[in-house]
Amino acid sequence: MNIEIGRNLIKKRDFIKALNFFLRLEKKEKNKTRIYFFLGLIYSELNNYKKSIENYKKCLNLQPELPQAMFNLAIEKQNIGKVQEAKSIYLKILEKNKFNIRIYFALYSLNPDFISNEYYDVIDEIEKSNKLNLNERSLLCYLKSKNQKKKKNKEREIFYLKNFHKFCYNDNKIFNEQSQYYYSKIINKFFNNLKFENETKNDIKNFRPIFIIGLPRSGSTLIESILTSSDHEILSAGECNYINMCMVSQLDKNILVNKKKINEFSVDLKKALIFLKKNYESINVLNNDIFVDKSLENFFNIDLILKIFPKAKFIHSYRDYNDSVISIHQSFLNQLSWTHSIKDILDYVDNYIKIIDYFNRKYKGKILNINLKDLTNNKKIFSRKIFDFCELEWSESVLDFYKRKNLLIKTLSNSQVRNKIFQYKDKKYQDYYYLFEEYKNKYSWLK
Repeated sequence: MNIEIGRNLIKKRDFIKALNFFLRLEKKEKNKTRIYFFLGLIYSELNNYKKSIENYKKCLNLQPELPQAMFNLAIEKQNIGKVQEAKSIYLKILEKNKFNIRIYFALYSLNPDFISNEYYDVIDEIEKSNKLNLNERSLLCYLKSKNQKKKKNKEREIFYLKNFHKFCYNDNKIFNEQSQYYYSKIINKFFNNLKFENETKNDIKNFRPIFIIGLPRSGSTLIESILTSSDHEILSAGECNYINMCMVSQLDKNILVNKKKINEFSVDLKKALIFLKKNYESINVLNNDIFVDKSLENFFNIDLILKIFPKAKFIHSYRDYNDSVISIHQSFLNQLSWTHSIKDILDYVDNYIKIIDYFNRKYKGKILNINLKDLTNNKKIFSRKIFDFCELEWSESVLDFYKRKNLLIKTLSNSQVRNKIFQYKDKKYQDYYYLFEEYKNKYSWLK
């Protein structure tokens, strides 16, 4: 069998077919190094961290110190909270190449304190290299911005932060331009005026998924961790983005490529149902009628979701909008096209506020709005409120989510959510509010 067939299945995110392909290949091929590597990758996407780790270890037994396998194994360890084990692997990679900027970023994401001044000196050396690609330059600038923040040099911090966003955006420029067009000119225009056609028999209409929606850095991972720590064995699809992918798949490709204006947005419900069933089944979350999807941009897609899942519920996680803007700007959200300039963030947030207000009025009782400050300051009251809304039995043990050995977190909040809930800091970002001074008269919600 040609291993490229399996790789293409992974690229298409058809993980169940890819898994079956590589399992068959494992029985036939003598050289299993690459097979174990791809199995590790697939099991990671399926959220089966035990199998993922097992296959990366098999790969490394055959080819010790294979850098990408070591790196992916460390990521898996990081995702399940094995911080010291992940750190140990990253340091082994650095022993072979101390100029690997990806490893310094990985160490920082594990724990910012893992990046010593000595490491920042090496990062300064790396900065002088002309061999860095755009992705590597973005990582370097991100780390330099954090070092300048630690030194309380705000001007240099913002300088490097702007460069981080510039390199990040340009590293995937075509996709980012198409994504920006979709968010600003298509879904923002049609979120409340979608046309639905070709309705069909729906065998998942009685499922009761919980969609966590809102802006990044607003407590969504915390809510996900609390919900999946209940006795109900609720699985999470994480930030799978399947609904958004489904919506985009319904558009003619030329619309995004050529930025073509459209007069209406029609959704074929039969195609949508097939697409979503296939993708949710590929990560095994349809084994239970309740699962969590925390693809935050789904506030755009509430009408479609309720067509497919009439019993769905939405938890809208939010915080102070000014704080959201700054937190997003300072975070490593490289795959979100709208996060790479203050102006684009403000435009996105402005649309989000209008859209969530519209759906709150349209679907009373379907959306629970949870303020991060309320949740962190009154965790028992508001976690119980979440469970009551989802018609689930609450117990105080859900607040001990950070003690779970099987807590799987693949987002920026990894290190934060593995600790007790800390109270919201009101003035954490106020020193940065000057960054949107020139826009204060454009948006009524800006302080």
